Amino acid sequence: LKEAFDSFLVGVEKNIENLNFSELCRRIFELIKETNAYLNEKEPWRMEENRKDAIFNCAEACYLIACHSQFVLPETSKKIVFLLNQKLKNLLEIKEFGKNLETGKEVRKAEILFKKV
Repeated sequence: LKEAFDSFLVGVEKNIENLNFSELCRRIFELIKETNAYLNEKEPWRMEENRKDAIFNCAEACYLIACHSQFVLPETSKKIVFLLNQKLKNLLEIKEFGKNLETGKEVRKAEILFKKV
């Protein structure tokens, strides 16, 4: 996931500065897809080995997705950050992948973010 996030960061700031939100959304959904593939590959619900790392990396990815989505989905970003029991960072506060979540926080019970239509 670190590589996917590093790739994601290339050009994202320019997308925001230039108000190119369609490209920002496309890049965010690429990162969501990579995170989903990582989760399916690691299967932390099934495999004890590396379970803690896999869950942490997915939580970190969700957090970073929320931080970068605040420009296009502000309410959803706030909900994700609330569920992770974190504070929403601005882009200048974001560090390298794996160093953004405050550890020792209990994740809140999830709610449906998007209802099926």
